[in-house]
Amino acid sequence: MIRIVSALKDRRLGRRWQRWSEVDPLDDYARRAGIAVTLAFALFLLLLALVVVGLVVAR
Repeated sequence: MIRIVSALKDRRLGRRWQRWSEVDPLDDYARRAGIAVTLAFALFLLLLALVVVGLVVAR
């Protein structure tokens, strides 16, 4: 009897832990989008710097 109660308690705590530790998909997408925007902005600045350097050297 005690094992049954203990097993049910463990299952219940396991489900609660699983729900608590799940990552919300929208939060995950927002984090990935932020990383992508930061990377794109850095590459754009690098491209802009290369164009400026290229114009200065071509002069």
